[in-house]
Amino acid sequence: MRFVLTGATGFLGSALLARLLQEGASVLALGRDPERLRRALPASVEVAAFDLEAPLAPAGLQPGDVLIHCAALLGNAEADRETYLRCNTESVLVLARAGRDAGAALFQFISSVSACGPTASAELPLRAESPFQPASLYGESKARAEEQLATLTDLHVQVLRPPVIYGPGANRHSSASKVFRLLQGPLFFRRGGGHHFFNVMARENLVDAQLFLARRALAGATLPPSTQPGRPPVADTWMLRDDPCPSMRQLQDWIVEVYGRRPLILPLPWCLLAGLGVVGDALRARGWAFPFSREIARGFGTSGYYSDISPLRAAGWTPPLEPREAIQRTARAYLAARAATPKQ
Repeated sequence: MRFVLTGATGFLGSALLARLLQEGASVLALGRDPERLRRALPASVEVAAFDLEAPLAPAGLQPGDVLIHCAALLGNAEADRETYLRCNTESVLVLARAGRDAGAALFQFISSVSACGPTASAELPLRAESPFQPASLYGESKARAEEQLATLTDLHVQVLRPPVIYGPGANRHSSASKVFRLLQGPLFFRRGGGHHFFNVMARENLVDAQLFLARRALAGATLPPSTQPGRPPVADTWMLRDDPCPSMRQLQDWIVEVYGRRPLILPLPWCLLAGLGVVGDALRARGWAFPFSREIARGFGTSGYYSDISPLRAAGWTPPLEPREAIQRTARAYLAARAATPKQ
């Protein structure tokens, strides 16, 4: 069995590649520049061309391959709707069709809770069958990709919807990275005492869940109970997150415990937080850079992306890292990176 991986040099894909190589797996890495991949990756890794912005079926796919599509245009990119749909929707379908035509055993797509939008709560969490109500171009592009994948009835498609992914080296513009960095400053704003859930997942936990679910599918296991009655767009769909899910307050307390100092934490009214999100979306629509959006506001200020992972638990998966351990390990990496940065 060979794994075919996109995003092998990215934040998630690099960790997945390291785990696969550690286990002795055969890997084909797909990327825009095969020569660059050859220089960056171990010699044992095969490489082939695949460009999200100009997607064409990659060469070299084989019967029985397991395709894992991690690469994507991220939610903080300064890109228009057409670009998001080309990179995060059209490219997915091109790759999946190529896998189907080559006789792939499985196509695992890393989608996002953003496809469903920030509509949940602890009482009514997001589930595999939740409707698509994206609040961003990124979320829309993931939702449309899932809808397109549902048309490939002759390929086993597996969809994973992780929340914000954190860990050393994460995208500095992600919601989790902002929390880790802002807590290093003198002042931090928090809404509602921080009692809402902050739907996050450690990179190591996500990689472990990816391989657990891929191997489960290859072994012919039945679909998760919650997806069988109503059949969502893709039947083999899974919500993911750390378990248990930390509250914003817990996450902040664990981080400042590592930092050794606590910033002044001030309450932030929801009306102001929501207003900043509306302003941010308006500015982004006009091509301006702005570090806030409605989606980020809901991520920071509500439990809007809280996911139900009871089917994942029932399938037998347990995270290798407890949330506190994973968060504090990441905080130590942020602290070390700050100490190593030359002072101006």
